[in-house]
Amino acid sequence: MIGLLPGPARDHNLFYRLLQVAGRLWVRAARWLAPRVVLDRHLPLVAGLVLLFNWGGAAIAKVGTCLWIGAALCK
Repeated sequence: MIGLLPGPARDHNLFYRLLQVAGRLWVRAARWLAPRVVLDRHLPLVAGLVLLFNWGGAAIAKVGTCLWIGAALCK
């Protein structure tokens, strides 16, 4: 929603700037991970997929740990 702010107004929004800085970090990581054939304009998508896969892996690990130690201890 913040990205929809018109013109230069979004450049002065603190939250938008923080999201840009955090996103830029992941886009740089995506450039390092992705082969050179991946276009620069597709790097935000690659970064999003990396974050999604990391989140999914963490969720699977958490469920596996809960199943291993028992659901009662996982609360």
